Order: sequence, then structure tokens, then C-alpha cells
Amino acid sequence: MLSPNHLVSVFCLLALFILTSVQAQDEPKQVPSLDDAQTMDDVTAWLRQDVRSGNRADANIAAGKKLLEIAQNAVERSRAYNMMFAGFRELKTASGTGIEVAERKIEALFAELAAKEETKEIALAEQFRFGFIRMNTMNQDGILGSSKHIEREIETLIEELAAKSEDERNKVEDYILHQCRFLLIAIRLHEVKPSHENYAENYGTFVSELKTLINKGHARARDITSLGFQAAGRNKVRHKTFIEELVAFVGSPDCTLSDKEKEQVATLLEGTIRLNIGSDPKLYGKTLDNTDFDWESLRGKYVLINFTGTWCGPCKEKIPLLLDAYEKYHGRGLEIVQVYVGERDDDPVATVKEFVEAENLPWIIISAALSEEAGFPLHGLSYHTPTVPVMVLVNKEGEIIVSNESGLWLAKLNEILDDVHCAVGVGLCNTEQERSA
Repeated sequence: MLSPNHLVSVFCLLALFILTSVQAQDEPKQVPSLDDAQTMDDVTAWLRQDVRSGNRADANIAAGKKLLEIAQNAVERSRAYNMMFAGFRELKTASGTGIEVAERKIEALFAELAAKEETKEIALAEQFRFGFIRMNTMNQDGILGSSKHIEREIETLIEELAAKSEDERNKVEDYILHQCRFLLIAIRLHEVKPSHENYAENYGTFVSELKTLINKGHARARDITSLGFQAAGRNKVRHKTFIEELVAFVGSPDCTLSDKEKEQVATLLEGTIRLNIGSDPKLYGKTLDNTDFDWESLRGKYVLINFTGTWCGPCKEKIPLLLDAYEKYHGRGLEIVQVYVGERDDDPVATVKEFVEAENLPWIIISAALSEEAGFPLHGLSYHTPTVPVMVLVNKEGEIIVSNESGLWLAKLNEILDDVHCAVGVGLCNTEQERSA
């Protein structure tokens, strides 16, 4: 039989064991070194830890190369290339000799990949190579500009891919081939002055090639905005007119896509200009109580549209600013509408509801999940919002006056609705004294 002293010792040991177990459960999983990584999860965990330390470029490149060594399938190899591409992009945009360093590293990587038959078979090397070439055609402001060296690289890649018949090329290779042709036309169009007699003809060729990309299913919003809008602008064609021509093509018999694909592409095209300054965003969707959102009912108010997500850290950081703005300006004519997109939980609507209740958010909430269930177009396509948060400020006439400029929406609200501006005809003052000032 155990003595009282023995019982105390046993209970102490048991308590210590329980405490240690709980602490062990609370402690995050130990991240292995990159050399010891055995799976994609190991590499991703290491990268997440190392990127937080600030070594973003080298960390992404090292993680990508390691994952390429241990990759078990095409998905993991694709992820490896994305990591490396992110690293090279960081190097390229860095100050000093970033571009030269990135180019040397990419050349060394291509030399390593040349001997890997499996890489050629899945065409990821070409995809990565095209991505780097395309990156070199844009300056830091996103303006197209190139050199004969870059043009030769694109021509070489076109020749290599075109050497295969259409049946021999896989989907990725076919995509890269048409993207290369489109990019080369865009570069050469950019090299010709708009006053040149052949410019209009070259612009027509550019638009024709873009229509080919649409028929092939290769059109992307990024190409339309970064290349198409530049070409249209130089040819004195308004962005809206440029998009309307493409939408008309999509709706015509000349477009070989299915009816469903046509609807999606038309939505994507219109989405490239829907958040432009001066546009009416025509916001739509289902609110959290599953009723249709009525955009027209907000005429006569300033509306701040915020595309967001419960999963998005930077989005959550903006909530205090939004609450302050709502409290200050709601009574003077401001409405806020949040559109929750990209929720990946089994019950995304419940997730948003719980989040909204926990944060005590007082404004209009649109659920992208409910909207999609009801047959509305995807918000990401309609508004060209690959990332969140997106902030859009709309005036009383329903026209966008600020579009996703960081912090500018708040400055504009202060300018329009603050007390000191009540005397200049805004018409949203709170007191008789302010109205008569």
C-alpha cells in the first residue's frame, strides 16, 4: 500500500506528465532544415519560416530547387518552379545588380534542367523559361519595353515549340507557343511609333492574335491589361472600346468556344475595365441573409466596396480603419459593402457569418459563395481581383473615383465628407450651423 508521501509523488509526476503533453500539443511542428526535407510540406514549412526572416529571394530559389529534387509528381514540380520564379522576381526587382544576378542564376538553372528528360516531357522548363522572358519585357512600372536580345530569346522558344506538330505539343507547350507569338507582336508593335504608316496595320495584327488566344482558351486578364491596354492606348483606342470589340468577337460565330466558355470569357473581359476610374462597377450578389443585393438602391450615397476574406490577414488589419470610417461618415452619406471571396471551408457562408458577428460589422455583406450557388458570375472574373483586399470608392452617381490605391480611399473620404468641407456644397452636413456656414 502506498504511503501518503508516495501518493503525493505519484500525483506530482502525473500532473507533470499532463502539463508536458499539453505543452507539446501547443508547440508548433518542428520545421526541418532544407537539407532534411523529405516532402513538399517540409519544404513549404521551411520556406514559410525562412521568408518571415526576410531572406525572400534566396529562400524561394533554394526551396524550389530542393523541391524539384524530391518532387514525386507534376504538381510538386510545378510548385517548385513557382517557388524559384518568385525568387528570381524578387532578385530582379531588387536594387543594385539584382537583374544581372537573377539572369546569371536563371541561366545556371536552365543548364541544370537541360539534362532532365522528365522536365522536358511535362514542359515545365519551357513554362518557367517563358515566365522569366516575359518578366524581362516589363519595367518596374509594368510598361512594355524590350531589347533585341529578348526578342531573339522569344523567337528561339517559338522555333523550338513550333518544330513540334500541334498533336505533339501538350497543352502547356501550346499555351506558351501562342503566348510567345502574342508577346513578340506586342513588343514589335511597341517599337513602332503610332504616327508610323504601318502602325494601324500592326495593331490590327495584334488584336487578331489576341482573338486567336481567346479561341485557343489562352487569353488571360493579365495580358489584356498589361499588353492590350498599352497597345490600344498608343493607337488612341479607349480601353472600353478595345474591350467592347473583343466582347463582340466572343459573341460572334467567329469565336469557336462553347457557349459556357464564351460567357466566362466575356465576363473576364468586362472585368478588366469594371474597376477603372469612371466606371460603374455594377456590383451584384447575394447578401448573408440570401437576398439579392440591390446596387441601384445605393444611388445618392458614397459607397466603399471592399473585396475581402476571413482567411486574409491584411484584410483583417483594415477592419479598424473601416469601422472608424463607418462610424464617422455613415451619417453623412457613406455606405460600406464587403464582398467575401475565396472562402475554402466546408460551409463558407457559416464561416463568414461567424466572422461578421465576432467582429460586429455593421455594413452590407455579400457572400460570394451564396452568389455562385445562385448562378451569379464569379466575382474574381467580373472584377479582375486575383488578390484581396481590394478597395474601391464610388461616388453618389455610381462612378468609381478611387480604385485600389492603398490609403487613398480614406484620404478621399476625408476630403469629401469631413466637417471642414460641409460649406462647399457636399450637402451632407449634420447641423444647421454647418449648412449655413
